Order: sequence, then structure tokens, then C-alpha cells
Amino acid sequence: MRYTQPLLDCIGSALSETLGESTRLQWLRDLPGGDINQAAMLSDGRTNWFLKYHCNSPDGMFAAEARALAEISTQGCIKVPAAVVYGSEGNTAWLLLEYLELSSNGPASKLG
Repeated sequence: MRYTQPLLDCIGSALSETLGESTRLQWLRDLPGGDINQAAMLSDGRTNWFLKYHCNSPDGMFAAEARALAEISTQGCIKVPAAVVYGSEGNTAWLLLEYLELSSNGPASKLG
């Protein structure tokens, strides 16, 4: 599945409700990677968001991922994206996450 306006409207509505303010999202681009889910970068003009979405996903898949990310973040050992909101539109489930800019903190040779 690729970008559809109803999907973007659904996500924008849920994000507005979560943030308590009107939000108009734009689909910036599809992102590579992931064998199971599709991914995209969304923006409201101030904040970029990372979207994972999946057609015909197992029930509760993204709710479980949101809980797992919250639990991992309590450990403080690694930076994980915050799960902002999740839901579904038609047969497409989705999870909106904090967008993390990835960067190197040094040479990869230190990793072994």
C-alpha cells in the first residue's frame, strides 16, 4: 500500500486529539528498510514524525510495539523513539513515532 489521503487524514486526526491542538500533516516521503512494515516521514511543518504502517496486520501489533518501546525507554540504556499514537484506517494499521535523526558518535571500527 502506498500513501492515501484517508490514511493521512486519519493519522492527522488522531495526532490532533493526542496533542490537543489542530494538526495538518504532510506526507514527505516513503522511507526505505523494513521487511514487515512500510515506513514514511510525515511533518506538520514544525515536527517530523516517523510512520510505520501495515496492511492486514495482526490485531494489536502496533499497540504491543508502543508498549514495548515505552518499557525499553524506562531502562535508560538506549534512545528509543516515543510512540505518539497508533490506530487504523480501513485494513491498514499504523504507528506514529517520534522521528529520530540518526548520526554517528564515532568510528564504526570501535564496535569491533
